[in-house]
Amino acid sequence: MKRRLSTRGLKGSFLIALLDLALAPPLHAITHGQLDGTAHPYVGAFLTADTGNACSGSLLSPWVFLTAAHCVTEGELVFLTADEDALSPDALVVTGTAHPDPESDRCEGPGKGNGGKQQPHCLGHDVAVITLDAPIFVSRYAQLPEEGLADTLRQGQPLTVVGYGAQSVDPSTRDFVADGHRYGASVNLDTAGQGFVGLLKLSANPGGGKGGICYIDSGGPDLLDDVILSINTDTNNALCRGITYGYRIDQASALEFIESFLP
Repeated sequence: MKRRLSTRGLKGSFLIALLDLALAPPLHAITHGQLDGTAHPYVGAFLTADTGNACSGSLLSPWVFLTAAHCVTEGELVFLTADEDALSPDALVVTGTAHPDPESDRCEGPGKGNGGKQQPHCLGHDVAVITLDAPIFVSRYAQLPEEGLADTLRQGQPLTVVGYGAQSVDPSTRDFVADGHRYGASVNLDTAGQGFVGLLKLSANPGGGKGGICYIDSGGPDLLDDVILSINTDTNNALCRGITYGYRIDQASALEFIESFLP
């Protein structure tokens, strides 16, 4: 049986927990981004009830939310919002149930970061769906890609990453600065495949005006317009300044899993 909370209790639990994350270092999310506003209304954030994990993701429909498998466990209760300001007292927060890909037990979670020397741990099946207990209606929803779409794109193709949390980091303390809003940032496609099975390798160069991801951004989308090419799974730099990786959902196995939850 799905667990339910009152609207008042649910909002309070979500907002207090997310505020704690926003004030306690280290917080990991979009870096060098811009306020997203209503540009990507389908991108949301959630907290898991059991562990307090915070991640991002995308609404595929009013009832179905896409994220990363390493953020959740099967059947876990989550608190989820797609409000552009997750800390707003007026934010709509709903409960949902998590369903990671059954093959995702091979995913050990994001890498620890080692100056680029350590390859990401989540090499396959890092995809999960959250089915919502109440619908979230937005002006438009994220789109799934055609199979193999990433292989047709050129190196350097501009993409967009979207998520919640920090926009900058204090290098002396490693504290991340966050305000609870949804942010977006520009990245470039570096590599699809070629040694990183099932992943997109994305450049994130703050000096070149590009953004990047950190751990709370796990599950958020790597977008070509409104099409999700991959979902954020790892970064190779503890200060979120380097290459980032997304698990490709333009693979047959990922699409089959996701589509099994759609009408």
